[in-house]
Amino acid sequence: MDRYKCPCTYIYDEKKGCAEFRNSPGTGFQDLPDEWACPKCGYEKECFQKLEEDAEEFIMQSGQGEKMTKHEVVVFKPYPFVIGQKIHIEEGPRKGDWEVIGVSDRTVTLKCPISFREFEWKQFCYFVEDQLGREWPQKD
Repeated sequence: MDRYKCPCTYIYDEKKGCAEFRNSPGTGFQDLPDEWACPKCGYEKECFQKLEEDAEEFIMQSGQGEKMTKHEVVVFKPYPFVIGQKIHIEEGPRKGDWEVIGVSDRTVTLKCPISFREFEWKQFCYFVEDQLGREWPQKD
């Protein structure tokens, strides 16, 4: 028997059926009426995607017991700045070369090696790569 997942995370399991709509266990997804909708959010039947047989599931620790499928997830975390580091920020309002001159639990203080201006920002950067032998600072 197959399982189908709604974008809201509700899973229709053909083995269990859908008590909310009085669909008995063993009712195939394709056998549900065309007007059938997700009992959790109201999405139409056509929005559901069939789960692959090897899709692992786990119970959320929230206590709600909702089943979720596992996904590839990109994880980010703040970079642990160290005073004296020479850094280069590729994009955004902080773009350019900087020297780290102060670090706290929540902020980092950077100094521009060209203008010598200093700025304190909430920690924001994420490590991308080390570049050995890079010229620093670079004039844009």
